[in-house]
Amino acid sequence: MKLVLAALLLCACSKKQQDAAPPAEPPAISSEEVKRGVDACADYVKRVCACAAKTPAFAEPCKLAPAYSDSIDMARGVVLNPETKSLDAKQAAASIRNTVKTCVEEASKLGAAGCS
Repeated sequence: MKLVLAALLLCACSKKQQDAAPPAEPPAISSEEVKRGVDACADYVKRVCACAAKTPAFAEPCKLAPAYSDSIDMARGVVLNPETKSLDAKQAAASIRNTVKTCVEEASKLGAAGCS
């Protein structure tokens, strides 16, 4: 009898631990980080298109540059969707960071190409 009672108590205690809500995860990316990224890519678009007005070689990069902002917007939508799984949100945040990195790198190449 004591053994059955001990087993019941053990099961009841383990169930309470399982019922506890998991701690909330921090957001995959902060809104400040996204804003800085959006600003960096918008600056790149502005600069590369200004350069394209002077140098025809930059016409194609100017045409393609707005896709960086579109990419960030799409990934931000995934991150902000409450139904998005944690792994998907983290991958979308990594995509945003990678896109911003590309914008910054491409913007730095403009100076070396004679554009400011």
